[in-house]
Amino acid sequence: MKKFLFLGAMAALLLGTASCSSDMEPSMGDDMVRFTIELPGNIDSRAISDGTKANKLTVAVYDDQGNELPAIRVTDKEIPHQTTVEFKLVKGQKYSFAFWAQADGAPYSFDTASKKVTVNYENAKSNDEKRDAFYAYRADMTVTGPMSETIYLHRPFAQLNYGASDYQDAIKAGVNATKSAVTVKNAATTFNLATGESTGSAEVTFTQEILPNDPETLTVEDKTYQWMAMNYFLVPNNEATIETSLQLYEDGNANAVRDITVPNVPVQKNHRTNIVGNLFTEDVNFKVIIDERFDQPDYIRDLNRPEVTDGKLMVNGVEFDDLETAIAAANGNIVYMGKGTYDTQITVGDGQTVKLAAGKGLNPDEVVITKQIKATAGATFELDGITVKTTATADARTSAALDFTSATVILKNVVTEGQRGVNIDDGSIVTIDNCSLSGNVGTYQRGVNIMNENNEVNIKNTKITAGWYALNFVGTAKNNKVKVENSEIHGWAAVNLHNSGNEVEINNSEIFTPGKYSGVSNAFAAFVYDGAGNVQPGVATNNVIKVTNSNILVESLGDQPMALLMVKSNDNTFIGRNLSIVGKVPMRNMPFADMWIYYNTEDTFTLDVDETVTGTWNGSAFTGADMLDYLDYLKSLE
Repeated sequence: MKKFLFLGAMAALLLGTASCSSDMEPSMGDDMVRFTIELPGNIDSRAISDGTKANKLTVAVYDDQGNELPAIRVTDKEIPHQTTVEFKLVKGQKYSFAFWAQADGAPYSFDTASKKVTVNYENAKSNDEKRDAFYAYRADMTVTGPMSETIYLHRPFAQLNYGASDYQDAIKAGVNATKSAVTVKNAATTFNLATGESTGSAEVTFTQEILPNDPETLTVEDKTYQWMAMNYFLVPNNEATIETSLQLYEDGNANAVRDITVPNVPVQKNHRTNIVGNLFTEDVNFKVIIDERFDQPDYIRDLNRPEVTDGKLMVNGVEFDDLETAIAAANGNIVYMGKGTYDTQITVGDGQTVKLAAGKGLNPDEVVITKQIKATAGATFELDGITVKTTATADARTSAALDFTSATVILKNVVTEGQRGVNIDDGSIVTIDNCSLSGNVGTYQRGVNIMNENNEVNIKNTKITAGWYALNFVGTAKNNKVKVENSEIHGWAAVNLHNSGNEVEINNSEIFTPGKYSGVSNAFAAFVYDGAGNVQPGVATNNVIKVTNSNILVESLGDQPMALLMVKSNDNTFIGRNLSIVGKVPMRNMPFADMWIYYNTEDTFTLDVDETVTGTWNGSAFTGADMLDYLDYLKSLE
C-alpha cells in the first residue's frame, strides 16, 4: 500500500506549526493543500511486492470540468521513502487529483490529459519487479481551506505467481531449472485512473529470466513453495478468467525442461493469483489460490465457505435479512455475511458467543460494518474477513472501531478504520492474525489501544498504523502483556507507555515512526516511556520493551527532532537484539550530541543492547556499544 496523507490546519494548531515549504510556486489560490506521500513496504526491503520499486510519482490536477491544469502538475518526483507535494488552490473551487507511481523507466505511459495509462508489453521480461506501480484518483474535492484527508494507492494489476513444492526433488533428479517464462492470454493494455477500468486485449509473453530469488520462497496458506515465476499485468474488466502457461529452463539449454499450460485461471485487479503444487512431476498436481488485495495482508479467499446472497446473512444454510436476527438465530454458530455494507451496532454480552465471517470468496473490503462492535465482560467474539469502518471521534471509548472489555476475542483477516482501531480493556484475551488495524480518523489516533490491567494480546502477520500512537498504553494501563510477531508497526510512536508493569515483545517486524510536526516541543520517539500523559510524571515505571530481529526507521518529515527512545520516567528497560536502526532526524540545536535517546529522569533506565544492534543516525554509523556509551554520557549530565 502507498498512502497519501493530507496535513491540514487542525494538526498544525494542535501540535505546532506545520512546515509550508513547497516544491512548486503557488499558481492558483491561497489555500494550501499538502500531500505527504508515504511509501509502503519494509525498511531497506528487497522483497517482492514490497512497493518500494515504484519510486517516481506523478500527480495531475483537474478543474471541475475535468480539464487538466498542467501548470501545477507534479512529474516524476522522487520518492525515497516519503515525500511532500503542495498546491495552493482557490477556496470554493472543485478539483480532482490523479496519482500515479511507477519505477524509473517502467514501460508505462501516463497521459495526464485523458487520465489513462498505457502498458507496453513488448520485450517484457519475466519476474520483473520494476513493473510494479500504484494509482489513486480523488474526484470532486471542494477546497474549503486547509484540509485533512487520507488517500490510499492501489495496484491496478493482477499479480500471477507460480510456486513449486517439488523443486528440490527435481534438482535431485537432475533437473535444475534456473529461469522461467510465462505467457498470459487476454491481458488488458490500458488503464483509466478516473474510472478504475482496464480495457484492450493482448497475448503477452514474459520472456525467460532468472527465477524470483528475493525472497526465494512463496508462502501461501502457511505453506512454503519455491517461487518459480512472478508477473504483473492488467486484467480486462478488472476480473477475468485467463489461460496461462509456464516454461522452465536450465542454464545453457534453449529448450524448456517443463512447459505447463493452466486454463481457466481467475485473476483480479489488485489481487494475487497463486498457482502452487508439484510442477515438475509427470502428473502435474497443483491448485489455484487467490489472495486478497496487495495493500493489506494476504487475506485468503476461503472458497469452502457457503455462498451468501449480497446483503444477506447465513446461518446453517438459512439466509436472514438483518444482522441482529442472524446473530440471535446462530446461538454461537458462524454467521456468514454476504457482500455489502451493514450499518448495525453490535454488542456481544456476558456469556454470549458471536462469530462473524465473510461468505465464500469475499474480501474484507466487500463486507463492511459501519458501526462499532463491542464485546463486554464474559463475551466470546470472533471476526474473520470483514472490515469495520467507523467515523466517531467523541471519546476514547466510542471512537474505536472495535471495543473489547474483559472478553475473549479472535480477529483474523480483519480491517479496521476509525479514530482508534481497537480498544482492548481490563483482562481481555485477544488474538490478532493477518489484520490491518488503523487509527486514521480525526485527532488522537491510535491503532491498538490498551486500557486498564491484565490484558493478554498476541499479534502476528498484521499491520498496525496510526497518525499518533500505533500501540498505545493509556494512563491506566498496567501489567499488560503484548506480543507482536511478523508485523508492521507504524505511528508517531510505535509504542507509547503511560503506566507501569507492562511487557511488550516485538519480533521479526518492521517499525516506522515518522515525525510529522515541527517545533522542538513536539520531539517524540519510536518507543516512549512517558508518565506525563494521563497520570503524574514518574508513574510509567517497570515497563519492559523487547525488540528482536527487526528493522526500525525513525524519520522526520519536517524539522521535528525524533528519537529512538524517549525516557521520561524511571526504572524502565529496553532490550534489543539483531536490530537494524536508521535515523533521519534534524538536529535543531538540541542540547545533546545526538538523538538515539531523549533521557529526562534522575533514576535508572536499563538499556540492554549488544553488538547485534547496528545502524546509522543522520548518516553516521553506530553500534549497540555506542548507544550504551551515549546513555552513560547523558546520565553524567544529571
